[in-house]
Amino acid sequence: MLILLGARENKTLLGFYNYVSSRYSVKIAWLDHYQLINEISVHDTIHTCGKTNISWRYKDDEFTSGNVLGVLNDLRSLESGLFQDFAPEDRKYAQEEFFAYLLSALSALPNVANRPSQGGLSGFTRTLPYQWATARKLCPSVGIPKYYLGRMSDAECRKFDPEYTVISDKLYDYGNWTPASRPIAEGELALTYEIPSGSACIASYVGGKIYCFRLTNREGFAASDKILHFVKLLAEHFCLTICQVLFFADGASGHITFGAIRPHLDIGDCADIHVCALYASMASEVLPYAY
Repeated sequence: MLILLGARENKTLLGFYNYVSSRYSVKIAWLDHYQLINEISVHDTIHTCGKTNISWRYKDDEFTSGNVLGVLNDLRSLESGLFQDFAPEDRKYAQEEFFAYLLSALSALPNVANRPSQGGLSGFTRTLPYQWATARKLCPSVGIPKYYLGRMSDAECRKFDPEYTVISDKLYDYGNWTPASRPIAEGELALTYEIPSGSACIASYVGGKIYCFRLTNREGFAASDKILHFVKLLAEHFCLTICQVLFFADGASGHITFGAIRPHLDIGDCADIHVCALYASMASEVLPYAY
């Protein structure tokens, strides 16, 4: 049994489902957030040795620690709207308790990519400023964006080139780098940062394999040793099996500037020539006999 966890509109999961279905004789169960909360019955047991045996029943199927081969986990946040059937005073508690249960359950199943963390159900990479500080520490030769976190009235905010500057109220804007959706008052806190020079690229990382994609011309390319080393360091630091890294590459000098890392893989940010290889790499992480 192979379990896919994530939204039904997730194109990466859909492509992977089709890829595995056409190549392997394995039963696949695809569960979204709603089904996990409303349609799964839990019959877990704890052995005297302290080991937890997961047992989920869904329709006519049972998923256990013994019959699940692997889990491709792309669950995002548990939205409060999923808990509307609870009494209003209990919704927050139910949401937090179910999040905690999923952390425990997914940690007890084999071959889970990505495993959950306290900050996210499929991994957590913290804020952009934290990411930039981490990148500088892990690999000082890789650049990071010029940024400032502070009030809009601070003098530092006026030192940025407005043509290439993002002023955001989102510290977790890993992929879009979009300006704030509303005007930010002079006294409010905001994250101000410059978009680095160079070609914007995405490195898709799956279990040690890396596939690079240039956003400007939407073409794939081979990663340099420097990119390979840096992306692996980031993935290992955040304990991710699957992730995507935004970086900016200067073709003339070879200099790299790190943009962001996200604990998900958007197949739309991959070159067409890499799609099958990416799915094959993902299969090798969640199916023990896939190679």
